[in-house]
Amino acid sequence: MLGKRLDTIYCKISRLGADVLNECSEMINEEIGFTILAELTRETAPSQPHATVNKTVILRNALKVLSDPDRLPITVAELRELVGVSSSSLNRIFLSEFGIPPKSYIRSRCLSAARDALACVSPEAKVSDIANRWGFWHMGQFARDYRRMFGELPSDTFKRNH
Repeated sequence: MLGKRLDTIYCKISRLGADVLNECSEMINEEIGFTILAELTRETAPSQPHATVNKTVILRNALKVLSDPDRLPITVAELRELVGVSSSSLNRIFLSEFGIPPKSYIRSRCLSAARDALACVSPEAKVSDIANRWGFWHMGQFARDYRRMFGELPSDTFKRNH
């Protein structure tokens, strides 16, 4: 399954061309990392101790929800409800697996989705509309978080691709 998903990603990026590929390499590497992580947690053997299996199942289910762009943005409470686990358990699992709480992980996924959108939308689109679509309502905070994660402003990404 992992090989098939990576082949799909490779096929999509091979059609981009060298210029776009160079500009999007960080985003592509991140998406490959998310794909590998999701598959590794999905394929964990059930012969592990009971608590670890539950942790693995919870993490797999959470990553499945978070990998669906139609479910983003999502609150931690909504994710907790969909996965069927307490807030403290979800927080503990994300901290142990990724070193960040689920809220930060969700924000990173939404920032990545916003970056993808900024690279692909029409020149008439507005950065604020894209930010809003991915759950960012405060443009100053969105710009700070975006710059911290990608090293540039959202408007720079948008301008470079149009």
